[in-house]
Amino acid sequence: MATSKRPETFVRTQFVSLEAVSNRTGVTTRRVRYLERAGLIGPAESDQHIRLYSEETIERINTIERLTNDLGVNLAGVEVIMNMREQIISLRQLSGLPGESSRNPG
Repeated sequence: MATSKRPETFVRTQFVSLEAVSNRTGVTTRRVRYLERAGLIGPAESDQHIRLYSEETIERINTIERLTNDLGVNLAGVEVIMNMREQIISLRQLSGLPGESSRNPG
């Protein structure tokens, strides 16, 4: 029986607490929980049933806040925009086109 000598690679995602999300985004913990109830974000719970959030969720909260505060989009509109954005990113990946990060050099 042959064994693979290929090294295993693990993607480590850092998770942070609700309070850390609030500090990093400038959004209240109440607002974060509201966005969660509205279905716009979701936590990754730990073994101790503590709300933990990924870096992707923090980026998503920042995007949601830009859409609502700067552009005046309501949460129903935010949901549509975010879903469309995710579909576009998926389609670009399937077609082999460069991702969003390569379009925005900084």
